[in-house]
Amino acid sequence: MGDTDAGHQGHKEELQRNVGKQGAKLLRGAALLGAAAIISKLLGTLQKIPLQNVAGDTAFGIYNAVYPLYILILFAATAGFPVAVSKFVAERAIGGDHQGARRIVHVSIAILMGTGFVVFVLLYFGASEIASWIGISQTERAIRSVSFALLLSPMLAVLRGYFQGYQNMVPTAVSQVIEQLIRVITMVALLLYMAALAYDEEWIAAGATFGSVTGAAAGLLVMYVYWRKAMRRERGWDREQEQERDRDRDRDQDQDRVHGENEEEWRQSEDIEGQRQGVMSEGDGLLLKERKWQGPDDSRRKEDGLHPEEWNSQWANDGKRKEDGLHPEKWNRLWPYDGKRKESVMPPKELSSWEWAKRITAYAIPVCLGAIVVPLLTLVDTFTMPRLLEAAQGSEGEAMRQFGLYNRGLPLVQLVVMIASSMSAVLVPALAEAKARRQDDLIRFRAEIAIRLSWLIGLGASFGLAFAAVPINVMLYKSDEASWTMAVLAFTALFSTLNAVSASVLQGAGAIRTPVKALLVAIVLKALGNVVLMPRWGIDGAALSAVIAYAAAAGLNLVQLRRCTGARFALRPYAVSPALGVGLMGGCLAALQLLAMPAAAAWHVPERLSASAIALVCVVGGGAVYALALLRSGSISREELRLMLELDRKLAPVLAKLWPEKASAAPRGHD
Repeated sequence: MGDTDAGHQGHKEELQRNVGKQGAKLLRGAALLGAAAIISKLLGTLQKIPLQNVAGDTAFGIYNAVYPLYILILFAATAGFPVAVSKFVAERAIGGDHQGARRIVHVSIAILMGTGFVVFVLLYFGASEIASWIGISQTERAIRSVSFALLLSPMLAVLRGYFQGYQNMVPTAVSQVIEQLIRVITMVALLLYMAALAYDEEWIAAGATFGSVTGAAAGLLVMYVYWRKAMRRERGWDREQEQERDRDRDRDQDQDRVHGENEEEWRQSEDIEGQRQGVMSEGDGLLLKERKWQGPDDSRRKEDGLHPEEWNSQWANDGKRKEDGLHPEKWNRLWPYDGKRKESVMPPKELSSWEWAKRITAYAIPVCLGAIVVPLLTLVDTFTMPRLLEAAQGSEGEAMRQFGLYNRGLPLVQLVVMIASSMSAVLVPALAEAKARRQDDLIRFRAEIAIRLSWLIGLGASFGLAFAAVPINVMLYKSDEASWTMAVLAFTALFSTLNAVSASVLQGAGAIRTPVKALLVAIVLKALGNVVLMPRWGIDGAALSAVIAYAAAAGLNLVQLRRCTGARFALRPYAVSPALGVGLMGGCLAALQLLAMPAAAAWHVPERLSASAIALVCVVGGGAVYALALLRSGSISREELRLMLELDRKLAPVLAKLWPEKASAAPRGHD
């Protein structure tokens, strides 16, 4: 018993070490994917600026009308499949069934390639019809151009899911960055080439969207290189397993031979004993029959109390092993590597390709439906704004130009949301941990911190962009046209940030449906807002409807978050103290622009150069004034900054001088 207990203890310690290693691997993989996503989004956001600078607002508008449509179709066709593939591949990989994992990849590629081809045909040959739905015939070439990406992106999505199933996030991260980088390079190269040859805006926009095709091809090439390496490695594993099976077979034959010799010796000794003692009783004979094979050389089946031949005959009636779905030969091959018969290491029952296709699709469709909600919100503008603008302006070209002016502010808003919502990567696991431990006070505390930080960051960014809209507009887009629209649209940064972070907090708290419902409400409000407000205020009305839609979504999330976590949102930390910071920042930015702009004009500094200098000073200086005002007023405490350990470590020396440490009464819990 002592040896058995020691063996179990050693197995338990080894299991704990493996779990720790897997947890660390998952955290590193999540961090790597997060960094890759940030880089990809940054490249994708900033790539639009050279398009407007070189091709103008009309081509910029065409691109922004078509690209959300492509994203929606891509998400609808492929978004859930990396998740589904990674799940089923992980299940096969645990049991060492690498061939089964590859089969899942082949089935998924067949499904998605078929789906991608169908959607490609519909987009390419139905481009004119889709352009008529949008209301702008100039989008036709761009739709045809981007449709080719749907022939490549499905396979790319499946391969990413395969490696994620093995908890290897490096291929996905590398391919995401390379895909976005090649996409930007292609867009800029074609943009410069076509502009030099005086192509019209329709062709230039088509060239810009074609970057999605080359980007997908580059990402697929990267994944193919990783796939080939993985296949070579798995072939080595297969050879090792075959060699191990051969060794097991030889060992079993040796043991059977030894058992045969032992049985012969036993029969001879029993014959002599029988002659000496007489005929044995039937009960004793059965007992000896049960005991006769239990020699010291057979340990793997000894615990069963059955001879190997009896084991093979009784396997069909043995519920313990029948549920494993393995023949005894496979059981014998796997058992030495585990020490216990655990269902977790047994490959699932083999399915046909058609059954796998149904299972993968059934798992992926709900994920796809959830993923398309966000692209639907941006697609509302594609199918409403061009028609409304053409009706108001009387010209298709002017409608596209106005649509391009409206989209000037969106890259900046997306950049703010991307930076602010990155905290969700830390908060969601922290909230999930607190929920698992049933630490309600800690859940409430962390939820309040998350919302307060997102509110403060979004509020400062929105007012900062609004105050500095004119110099930022000139710096990025060469003119101050539609600066008021950019200022109004800046406030979507506040509510988009609140929406993104509150959705992450709700996810960590277990309420996963509320964010989807909130975005569906936002979609309806955005469409109605465009129809009602744009005939009166044009693109300013569209910007206002965007603010209303995102504010409604964020508000619904916050109401549900308060119900789930008990979080409280007091007036002072959310309104009074931040108002001081916003007021100081606004005063400083207004004074800077009023003084600097006339001085730059008097010194004959080029307008764009002076606007760039003023904009950069506004961003850095305004952010510093706002942050210091928040710190001095107590809107942010050191306890809240400790939630992000790396940030607190870097800011600690500065904060120690600016404002003394304050004791916090907030519950710490087990961080």
